[in-house]
Amino acid sequence: IENAKQEILISVYVLTSDDIVDALKRAKERGVKVIVLVDGHIKTNAEAIKILRSDGIVVRCVSKPYKHFHAKFIIVDNRLIIVGSHNLTNSALLFNREVSV
Repeated sequence: IENAKQEILISVYVLTSDDIVDALKRAKERGVKVIVLVDGHIKTNAEAIKILRSDGIVVRCVSKPYKHFHAKFIIVDNRLIIVGSHNLTNSALLFNREVSV
C-alpha cells in the first residue's frame, strides 16, 4: 500500500485495522486511486467505512443477494496481486495463521 503509485483495489470481508485504514488514507493523499469492497453485513466494518469515505475513498458495501462477501484480495498498480485468507484486522495480520500469496 505504501509503495502504490496509481491504484489500489481491495476486496475484504472484515476491515478493522487502523494501520491499514491510515495507509489507505495516505495513499489517497499521494494521489493514488483507492477502491475498497467490503461485506455490508459486518457491523465492525462501519467505522473504517465511515473514515475512508470521509477522506474521499470509494467504498462499496456488498451485501445482497449473498449472505457474505468473503473474497479477499489486493491489487496494486495492476502489477502486484495478493490473494488469500487475510481479513484486514489486527488479529489476521498479527496473530492468526493466514495464507496469502
